[in-house]
Amino acid sequence: MGRPRPRTVRRRRGKREVLDSGLHVPFLIRFPGRAHAGTVVGDLVSFVDVPATILSLAGVPVPAHVQGRPFWGAGKAAPRELVFAARDRMDEKTDAVRAVRDDRYAYVRNYRTDLPWYQDLAYRRQMPLMQELLRLRDEGRLDPVQRLWFRETKPAEELYDTLADPHEVRDLAALAEYRPQLERLRAALDGWIRATGDRPGRPERELRDEMWPGGRQPETAAPALTWRGGRVVVECPTPGAAIAYQLDGRGLRPDHWLLYTGPLEARPGAVVTAVANRVGFAPSPTVRFVVPDGSRPVSSRPARGSSSSRPRSGRG
Repeated sequence: MGRPRPRTVRRRRGKREVLDSGLHVPFLIRFPGRAHAGTVVGDLVSFVDVPATILSLAGVPVPAHVQGRPFWGAGKAAPRELVFAARDRMDEKTDAVRAVRDDRYAYVRNYRTDLPWYQDLAYRRQMPLMQELLRLRDEGRLDPVQRLWFRETKPAEELYDTLADPHEVRDLAALAEYRPQLERLRAALDGWIRATGDRPGRPERELRDEMWPGGRQPETAAPALTWRGGRVVVECPTPGAAIAYQLDGRGLRPDHWLLYTGPLEARPGAVVTAVANRVGFAPSPTVRFVVPDGSRPVSSRPARGSSSSRPRSGRG
């Protein structure tokens, strides 16, 4: 998905594109016992709908703050009329593009019209097919449609009829007969930007300063371990933090940590080690807790722990 394929170069393929070639991806669900085999959901679906759908399939109410809409299960919502997309940082390059699509028309807004669609990424240039495509470009051997991806600039707005033009190579934005579709989708994107608080093209240093005031990375609060009702309860006061733990110095093996999902059963004298982490925050101090011999509630205190022994957080 990271580069054009020989027979579909016209589509400007890639996960970095906000056209169908980058947004229309397969999604498969396998149910136990082959239930629902062959079922196809033809609704417009966004990636943010996947967590909500998992909750719906599990019979769990979807919290009000979740953006997604379940497209299956007991809590299935009404189908979407529109899906939205954005393109900003791509490896070492940045852009600012927003898009919205209904069941036929796709509207694209380019905030950085001075940049080409093609971004010259080091990772992309390693691909033999990308190298071949660049060679053909430099030798002037691409046809006019294939050269669209390499234009030096982008228009401020683009509009495509995905039924008549599935490769999205005929821009209709300047044609008067498509003005109603253009204005409708333009207004929908404006509304989505206002509703989400999106600020396209905002400098990354402003985002960093907002997340890390004064340039200092916040630290996840130390988890608190409590012996309650014969089980170890682990809590972290930092909202959105995940907690990892080891029991007697190991998870599934000595260098492995387990994700905390609920109170733990442990023998008296066992040592529970826990650390918390929130994406964008520094990991918490490591906390160690010795399981008591008795039912009286006991709480932990943060202890100094070696950062090298903590689980590493994933990329956000």
